[in-house]
Amino acid sequence: MTLTTTIETNGTEIEVDLDELDKYGYYYLDEARNLIIRAIVYTHGTKDSRWVETSEIGTDYTISEVEVDIDELKRFVNAELNLTLTDEEAEHIATYYQEQGHEVVSHWMDDFSGDRILSKADYKIISTDVEEPLLGWEFEFEDLITRIAAITELPDREIQGKLFNAARSASPGDFEYSAKVELTGTPL
Repeated sequence: MTLTTTIETNGTEIEVDLDELDKYGYYYLDEARNLIIRAIVYTHGTKDSRWVETSEIGTDYTISEVEVDIDELKRFVNAELNLTLTDEEAEHIATYYQEQGHEVVSHWMDDFSGDRILSKADYKIISTDVEEPLLGWEFEFEDLITRIAAITELPDREIQGKLFNAARSASPGDFEYSAKVELTGTPL
């Protein structure tokens, strides 16, 4: 049984056999039509029982910043450090984490040829671990770390780790840093 989905391009609905396309995780490349199709495929365990739940199409993709849940970040810091962050502090942590995630994944993309990076996306999120995840946090949050260290007497590195984990826990992705894949371009 073939795996088909119906997509709309240039106002016309067409049926596409996904099994005939190059597959990269949740993404299928239709080079003949210059399309990228993101399809969520479900199965009951056999090739004949597969079906497509949702499809999204574009002609290209970009990598953008993930969204960090500020309230979740603040709850995590409060639970771990018994400290209430100001909205400004929480926003600063979230923004820095989002920017770093985008930068890490963008550099990571250089290690993959063509569209292979799409195979690393879990739904719309690409996440990865890095060798030094806390690099730069000691400078970016020096004043906040000093303030927390005075209250908790924890080592600076442990505080950095807790701030980082708060941001990571409040964002999508399974690993240390994450970025989002967004399909772009209107199919003709």
